[in-house]
Amino acid sequence: EEEADLYLMAINLLTEFMQGPCSRNQEALSQSGYIGTAMKILRADFRNLCREAGKDPYPALVRRIKDGLMTGMVAMLELRPDNSVHRHMEHRLELRTLKQRLIFCHRYGMALVSGAGFGDLMSFSTPDPLETPAAESSLGKLTDDELSDYFGEAFAIINVLTSIADISPRFKEECNPKERSAGGFFLNEDDASVAQKELLWESKYASAYEF
Repeated sequence: EEEADLYLMAINLLTEFMQGPCSRNQEALSQSGYIGTAMKILRADFRNLCREAGKDPYPALVRRIKDGLMTGMVAMLELRPDNSVHRHMEHRLELRTLKQRLIFCHRYGMALVSGAGFGDLMSFSTPDPLETPAAESSLGKLTDDELSDYFGEAFAIINVLTSIADISPRFKEECNPKERSAGGFFLNEDDASVAQKELLWESKYASAYEF
């Protein structure tokens, strides 16, 4: 936990270097390895911290670290005089990872307010016990502080996605939720199953994105 606290302090310090904004620091950090490292950390599950938090899959310290990383990327794009940092970020972001994080944050929030338990948040079933009108309604009743705490990472991700989409039609097409059909010809049942899972995954991303 002490190491995680130190890491969070380092993230916040780098973010402060970019704020103001400082154009030179934004440019330098956009090419420094910050973005690639952030993608790896966003994928990390922080098992020890989760275990210490009573098996909470997204404890407060982990929320602050991942929110801090994405807030740093928001600061990296702040009031840019050109699109150079946007382009650097576009080529270094892992869009699948960011979509996965949006889905996770949304489902974590629904599990929290519904009392359904966390279980495996990224294991989808039909019907989905988390996606209920009552859970969605309860999310809308969270205070501003609670929304910032539980969804800070997700809001920062949306901020980054929309900022880059504004200057890149290709990126905009890739990050927008898609209406897809699982219909078509498949050589075997495995291919059909993969297509169905991908369709379900996209629907979860659309729910998170719209929230």
